[in-house]
Amino acid sequence: MLAVNLAVFLGLLACIEVGARLFFPRRIEGLFNDPQVFLRKRPFVAPHPRRGLALVPGFESDDIRINAAGFRGSDWPDDLGNYDIVLTLGESSTFGWLVGQEDSYPARLQRKLRSTTPGHRVMVVNAGVPSYTSAQVRLYLEELLERLDPVLILVNVLWNDALFACVENWMPEYLVFQQPRPWKQFALRHSALMRAAILNPPAEGQSATSVTNPEALRFYAQNLDDIIQQCNRRGTRLAFVRPSMDLSYVPERGMKISRRTIERQSFIDQLEEFTRTLDVVAREHAIPVVGHRLSASDPLFRPCFYDPVHLNAEGNQLLAEDIAAYLVQSDLLPAARIRVAGTGD
Repeated sequence: MLAVNLAVFLGLLACIEVGARLFFPRRIEGLFNDPQVFLRKRPFVAPHPRRGLALVPGFESDDIRINAAGFRGSDWPDDLGNYDIVLTLGESSTFGWLVGQEDSYPARLQRKLRSTTPGHRVMVVNAGVPSYTSAQVRLYLEELLERLDPVLILVNVLWNDALFACVENWMPEYLVFQQPRPWKQFALRHSALMRAAILNPPAEGQSATSVTNPEALRFYAQNLDDIIQQCNRRGTRLAFVRPSMDLSYVPERGMKISRRTIERQSFIDQLEEFTRTLDVVAREHAIPVVGHRLSASDPLFRPCFYDPVHLNAEGNQLLAEDIAAYLVQSDLLPAARIRVAGTGD
C-alpha cells in the first residue's frame, strides 16, 4: 500500500512539474552564478569558506598593504595587548577604496585619536573589506570579538545591502556568496516547481526599473540586531557610523546593478529605506549612530567624493575628525582621557 501511495504521489508531482514548466520557464538571469564576481581583478582578496571572501594576509602593492594578521595597514606591534583597540568594521568605504594606505578613515582616525590623547595607547584596526554586507560583517565580528577584545566597535555598513536588494530574485545567500547555494542552483536550473517556490515575482505594480524589497530590509535589520547582541553579550561598546552619501553622484539614467538598471529615484528611495532601518534598529537598542558632514549630500562636500559613497583622502580626513569629535562628546572611549584639540592630524 505504501508503494502504491508513493507511486501516486510521485506521478502527481511529475504532472505538477510538467504543468509548472509552462508557467515558470528556465529563466534565472537574475542569479549571479559567478563566484568570482568580487574576486576578479582584486588580488588582495581570496575566497573564504564562511564569509565568502577575505583579505589576503601579507599582500602588498603600490597603494594597498594587507598586514600579516589580514587587515589593511601596517603590521601590529608585538605588545598589541597593551593597546586599547578600536575595531572598525564595514565595506569598501571603511577599507579605503581608491585611497592610499594612510588615507582610509580608520588610519586617519588613529592619528587623530593619538594626537588628542597623548600617552594613551590606542590602535584603530581597519577590518573593512570591499563588497562586504551586513551578513559578512556579522560573521566577521564573531571571529574578531574574542580575537582582539576591542574597547569600542564602529560599524559602517549599508550600501552593499541596498545594492543587493535591487537584484532580481534576491536571496540571503547573495549577501555572503553572491549566488545561491549549490543545491539551490541545481534545483532552480532543473525544476520549475523549485523556481515557483523560490524565485520572487515582482511586487504588484512594480516595473523592471524600480525596486521594493521588504525581505532584504528585514534581513538587514536582523543582521544589525545580531551585531548588537554580540556586543552586548561581550560587554563591548558599539556605535554605528552613518554611511557617507552624496546622491548627486547617482546617475540620471539610473543605477546598473547586475542585469538591471534601477531608475534613479527608486534607488534613492531604497537607500533612504535602509537608512531609516538603521536608525530604527539603533534607536530600539539605544545604540549611537555617529553622524558626520559627509552623510547628508551637502553640495559643499561634493569634492570629497569619488562617487555616491566613496571618499577621497580629504573626505576621509573630515570623516575621521567628525568621528573623533563624537567620541570626545559621547565619552565612548572613557579610558582614553580625551582632551579636545585642533582638527588637524
